[in-house]
Amino acid sequence: MKLQVFRSGKGDCLLLTSQDGKRLLVDGGVKDSFRDYVAPALSALKPARVDAVCVSHIDDDHIGGVLELFENLVAWRVHDYQSKSGNKKHRAPRVPRPPAVKELWHNAFHETIAENSGEIEEMLAAVANAFVDAPKELAALGARHDGLATSVRQGLVLARRSRVAELGVKVNAPAKGKLMLVREGQGAIRLGKMRLHVIGPQPSDLTDLQKEWNVWLQQHRNALVDIRRKAARIEKGFHNAAQGLVESQAAILAGLRDFVHGNEQALAAASAKRLGQRQKVTTPNLASLMLLAEEGRRKVLLTGDGHADDALEGLRAVGKLNGRGVHLDVLKVQHHGSEYNMTEDFAKTVTADHYVFCGNGFATNPELEVIDVLVSSRLSGAGPARPFKLWFNANPAERSRYQAHMKKVKQLVDKLVRDNPRVTAEFIAPGASSFGVI
Repeated sequence: MKLQVFRSGKGDCLLLTSQDGKRLLVDGGVKDSFRDYVAPALSALKPARVDAVCVSHIDDDHIGGVLELFENLVAWRVHDYQSKSGNKKHRAPRVPRPPAVKELWHNAFHETIAENSGEIEEMLAAVANAFVDAPKELAALGARHDGLATSVRQGLVLARRSRVAELGVKVNAPAKGKLMLVREGQGAIRLGKMRLHVIGPQPSDLTDLQKEWNVWLQQHRNALVDIRRKAARIEKGFHNAAQGLVESQAAILAGLRDFVHGNEQALAAASAKRLGQRQKVTTPNLASLMLLAEEGRRKVLLTGDGHADDALEGLRAVGKLNGRGVHLDVLKVQHHGSEYNMTEDFAKTVTADHYVFCGNGFATNPELEVIDVLVSSRLSGAGPARPFKLWFNANPAERSRYQAHMKKVKQLVDKLVRDNPRVTAEFIAPGASSFGVI
């Protein structure tokens, strides 16, 4: 079993390959990093096939790149059809040809929120289109507000793309087309020689997500009516209504942003940071699809943005704890190393030879406190008394909006490595698209 970790901005993108060549792509990072780093690498795969794509949850930093992959698949399928039909003038897409995708594992947004999916989709469409005929400067402002709704809209679009019959992509085949979650007595998913155990979400996590969305929708119905009314006035030439529309749209999307992403920047600025505050984790994150992959003696835990307690509960549900800890080859540290998703109990119970942090410093992730608790747990006796390695898919030497925090991460990691011979670390090389962990 091999694990390749891609540069993915503030998000996750990992490719797991079994000994017999079966491939699982876990999340796609944000759209830009997928386009620049992931798409070319996937295009070079031989054979040109990904056996399954797993989307942990709807946040843009996980689903954005996957949606780009499916958009590229559609574009190339159209081009191939046109070419075979004799249309020699049809231009090939200006993106690398993606590999074929056989399956998509994804708790689609329209499934998790059930009967209100159509109404929420209609609301987002109204918000996205409200500024079409507004003055240029207001249209630009509207576009920025519209970006706050990206994750939800992408979740809805991906559900449509995966249903395109011509792509032949099966959705949630291991669950017979139903939601991917922890079910009593369910066996491991076979992907070549790999065995994949679903350890999250629990049914209650998806129920909570549905309830919260229904409450949110009820609270914002009046705001939606107001947006539609003001948008209609603009279309009729009443541009004096534009500023009111800006205010209404900003309010509803601010609420949507806080629901989907949480107020991450404000949370990051808090002076006192405590580990494991589950109430600080957004409901979509708590509904992350989490997988334990096994092949022979190798184990890789893929946690999405899930919480430590939920991961432990899921590991118990599939019989991997049994009153003891579990040692892995690789732990993909949950939620980019956020302190709210990590606990000391998890750090002592789940140990690894390799700890992978996906995050570029956005919202101060990976958090220094999380790195410290993982390392200190190992050095105080948790897990085997052998060397272990920390991996980071962002480089502190590269300029970015979050470089200052990544430099703090580098300073801490350098000190840990210097003071403890069991600890080693590696940051992605400047300009590199990915690195291999195992």
